[in-house]
Amino acid sequence: MDDCYFLKAKDFVVTPFAESEEGDSGKLSLATSKVDPLVKYLIKSSYPEIPSNEFMYHQLAKALGLYTQEAKLITGIRGKKQAVGLRFVENAQKYAYDTSSDENKIAFFEFLMLYAVINEDDSREFYCDSDNRLFKLDNASAFNLDTMKVQAVLLCKGKEPPDVVWQLLKRGIEYVDTLSYDTYFHVMGKAYGQIAVESGLNLLKRFSELDLSPIEAACDALAKVYPNEIAEYYRIFIERRMEICKQYIAEKTSGC
Repeated sequence: MDDCYFLKAKDFVVTPFAESEEGDSGKLSLATSKVDPLVKYLIKSSYPEIPSNEFMYHQLAKALGLYTQEAKLITGIRGKKQAVGLRFVENAQKYAYDTSSDENKIAFFEFLMLYAVINEDDSREFYCDSDNRLFKLDNASAFNLDTMKVQAVLLCKGKEPPDVVWQLLKRGIEYVDTLSYDTYFHVMGKAYGQIAVESGLNLLKRFSELDLSPIEAACDALAKVYPNEIAEYYRIFIERRMEICKQYIAEKTSGC
């Protein structure tokens, strides 16, 4: 398997993540490299959609030019066919907008715009690493892909999903809430001004012109541990959002 997308559990010492309480992502673990103890990954695997959503979120954010910690699929964890490892950031500091750099302010608004585009429904937790680079935590609830949809596909055990499952997936892909885009521009623009508006529009433009090559490669990797239907879901979802972003920009700027 491609090391760009995968980690092997046998190369790490896996322990409970003592710093966390069980939350929306379930119980967390920490994988520490046997070769270099400074290399650590936070493991999420409690619900079937969490590894795929986290993995694809980070691949998408990276493709859009946003800074994000490494996210890799982990193989070989006993009893867990699907798991994701997020590169653990030591001594991360909570993000403070009022004292942040202009670069981090722009990234902050772009992350919020992405939140709306991919229908995120998770906490908005922002931190800075030791190099003062802004990143976002908790991206497990996104892409309109939840436990019920993923579990329905997994239960087919490689067989062609019945129509009811296809309809579930189709609804997830087709549900688009552009009102949340309007809310972003209204609320963020009123509170923070032109920097929020321009940052949001810039993110939408980059999304509409996204090079799909990295997404295709990530989906191919995902298909090695998930059914093809799940990997294909992300491909279609992202392509559909590219179209929506393009349409929204045209409408938003038509009067300018």
